Amino acid sequence: MLLGLAMIGSAADLLPNERQWADLEGDRAKGQGGGGTFRKWMEATVLPEFVFEGSLGDAIARLMNVSRQYSPDGRAAGGFILRSGVEPKASQVDVRLGRKNALEIVDELCRQSGVVWCLAPYAVILAPKPDE
Repeated sequence: MLLGLAMIGSAADLLPNERQWADLEGDRAKGQGGGGTFRKWMEATVLPEFVFEGSLGDAIARLMNVSRQYSPDGRAAGGFILRSGVEPKASQVDVRLGRKNALEIVDELCRQSGVVWCLAPYAVILAPKPDE
């Protein structure tokens, strides 16, 4: 779904608030994988329930902490990088999701916060939503 040595997917395969790695990183993304294996690992990290109310940063910290219990190898979902200029439109998120993978949870957090995200080779990057 992100650019790597070959196209792994297309823009139609992206979640609603997800952007392609090359769209956010431009020339820096050329020649780097777009997180294909990382995507599969994050998709395999399925939480039976994720309930949280608070700031975007605190929600991400909670996701990273709780995800260890459900990831294929006991590692936390993440790392996360917040690009400069990320100022959530909503100061609080209120998430109540059942049986979602880590990427679907990230997408909902971003939707509520008015930001977008992409997968880099080993991180989830949150960025300001471009004017559309």
